[in-house]
Amino acid sequence: MFILGMEPWKKSEKNGEQGSEIQLPCILKSPKCGGLHSIKWYRGSQRILIFSESAGITRGNNDIAARSTMNYNQNATKTYLKISDLKLEDEGLYKCEATYLAVNRECNNVQHITLNTTVRPKFLRITEEDDNTNLTSGTILGPINEGTLMTLNCESDQGKPVPTVEWYKGDKRLKVVVVKSIHSSI
Repeated sequence: MFILGMEPWKKSEKNGEQGSEIQLPCILKSPKCGGLHSIKWYRGSQRILIFSESAGITRGNNDIAARSTMNYNQNATKTYLKISDLKLEDEGLYKCEATYLAVNRECNNVQHITLNTTVRPKFLRITEEDDNTNLTSGTILGPINEGTLMTLNCESDQGKPVPTVEWYKGDKRLKVVVVKSIHSSI
């Protein structure tokens, strides 16, 4: 029997920036399912950790497990896998599998979280084409005669997703005449 609104599994997506900490959520059903037996976290088929109230946390033997923690409160409706110092290689499909003392379909609880890792470009350089001077935030150019064509270049190294450039004057987006783009393969 499947009860409308009760999902034995859930899918979600999280984005995290390389070098930061990310928290992947796992919804718990402990109070209505007779208490928690265990929580297991995986990345693909690689086990990160297993938690049970009686044994505590048992970690897998891998880099993600070494950078991961999980907090659990007995009557909580959610717990999180916290991964510190997020790496590009951490990207992928994670699975939280919570099992309970009561064994029935409504208490099945497998959740899939797709983790996407973004990478900020290491540098961003804006130059004025005529003298190739590096411009910093707040730089004033001018005086410039109205109607004069001005060429500004924006350059960055690789990022994920591939960096895009939009030019603004105040809060108004400017029309770009020429666009050159180079795609990266991080």
